[in-house]
Order: sequence, then C-alpha cells, then structure tokens
Amino acid sequence: MGWQKRGSGRKYDSKSGVGTLIGDQTGKVVGRGIRSSDCRVCTYWEGKNVEPQEHKCTRNWFGSAKGMEPDVGARLIEDIETKNCQVSTVIMDDDTTTMARIRRTIQHPIKKLSDTNHIKSQFNNKLWNLKNTFKNDLTKPAITHLNRCFSYAL
Repeated sequence: MGWQKRGSGRKYDSKSGVGTLIGDQTGKVVGRGIRSSDCRVCTYWEGKNVEPQEHKCTRNWFGSAKGMEPDVGARLIEDIETKNCQVSTVIMDDDTTTMARIRRTIQHPIKKLSDTNHIKSQFNNKLWNLKNTFKNDLTKPAITHLNRCFSYAL
C-alpha cells in the first residue's frame, strides 16, 4: 500500500492510497485497490453549501487514512478468491491490523511472511539499539558491515 502523503506515526491524514496484490510466482499485478477520501467537485460545491451536480465522484473512502490499508488488503484477497484462486501466504509489512482483517474476512488459514525490506530495517534498528549496551564493540562501521552481511544472507 502506498499513500499520497506519508504517515508520521502520529498523524495519518493522506487523502488517497493505492494497494496492489502481486503474484509471487509471476511477479505480475493481479489486483489493485484505490481509496480516496477526497473529490474536488464535491469539495468545491460543499464549500458553497450546494448539493453537487451529477459527476464521476472519486470519493470512495470515509474513514481514516490509517484504515485504508486493512480495507484494501482484505478486499483484494477476497476478490482474488472469488476467482477460484486460494491465497495461502501473504508477504507484506508488519502491519498487524491488515493481517487481522484478512484473517477475519477469509475462512481458511493464511500464512504471513515479512517482506525483505522490513526485515532488514528491523535488523538495522535492533543493532542500533544494541549499540547503547555495547558501545565499544558495535561501532558504526561494524553495524554497516553486519547489515551488509545480513542483506547478502537474506
């Protein structure tokens, strides 16, 4: 899932987000979902306190921006499963909300794996946290070297 505007950890206020479902073996996009909480036509007429005229409205989301990812994730897997294709594993970031929504929506067990970028990022963060305990042993070059070795192994 990607957003028009990045969340800060405290504030998630992007007006739109795009999620994609990519096949593991083909590497091709097999589904996409767009959530938008904004429509320029509606916003213009709402500012004038007038009912908007008939138009192709882009607004399809009325919740918070943080809720877009779980909604899109569950909907994409639901859509692909209606085409007689069973999803057994999902590789994604470590967002537990999305996985909980998927498991609540889908009636069979689905395994979750972390994507490599998030695994590397978590490893890096843990090394920097350990640096406070082992100040003399974990220098910046040592952490950089360990990260590089971990990336090669991964």
